[in-house]
Order: sequence, then structure tokens, then C-alpha cells
Amino acid sequence: MRDLAHHASYRQVLADIKQRVRHAQTRAVMAVNAELIRLYWEIGALIDARQKQEGWGAGVIPALARDLHNELPEEKGFSERNIKRMLAFFREYPHLEFVPQAVAQISANLEETAVSNHRRTGRGALFDGAAGPHRMRPSATASLPAMPRPG
Repeated sequence: MRDLAHHASYRQVLADIKQRVRHAQTRAVMAVNAELIRLYWEIGALIDARQKQEGWGAGVIPALARDLHNELPEEKGFSERNIKRMLAFFREYPHLEFVPQAVAQISANLEETAVSNHRRTGRGALFDGAAGPHRMRPSATASLPAMPRPG
């Protein structure tokens, strides 16, 4: 078995498996990120609509943050500040359409870039082992296009 690690065909299979794992991790991260973006926009839309329909003021945001923390203590990211950001996100992009093909295209472009960089330099993986196996490097999303402004 020790000699197996020295055979070129074995090393190729190992490299192929590693590449497939990394691609699957990238696709998973992108899918989760897309769903979270959609969720945050929908939360912002819900709050905005209720503020307009029922005359809720800004005081609803701290109440929501507190109650979400109490009722979903295992969930993170729903602080008062983050809920304000969700509302601001919706208000900045009120007519945003979520197109699954766009998310798939972004994922494909990231994978292509990562594979190309890795083949060219021996580096360029989107995942940093120091950050954990399922955490993207901050630089991995640096080349993503900015969301277009409405209007």
C-alpha cells in the first residue's frame, strides 16, 4: 500500500478527488450564500411592507431582534444592526429579481477561475484550511461583480 502513493495514476486519482471535493464545497457555499441573500432581502421586504401598511416605526427593529434571539437562540445574524441592514438592502434594491441561473453562473465562474489559478500556480483554492474546510477565503469573493443599482 505504501508504494501506491508513489504511482502517478494514484496521485492523479487523489488530485481528481480533491478537486471534486473543492468544487462541491464551492457550490455548497454559493448555494447557501444565495439563499441567505434571498432571505435577508425578503425579511427587509416584509418589514418595509408592514411599516408602510401598519405604521410601524423604527422601534419594531429592536423588538424583532430581541424576539428572534429569544425564539431562535441557535440562529446568529439577526441583531438589530443586521435587521437594519436587511431593511436597507431591500430599500436599495426593491425590484431585485433572484434568478437561479445567475447564481449558477457565478459559481461556475468562481470554479473556473480557481481551477485555472490552481493549474497555473499550484495555488488558488477557494478554501483556506486554516479557516476550516467549509469557509471561503475573503479573497474568493473579491472578484464577484457588484450588484447593479436600480434605476
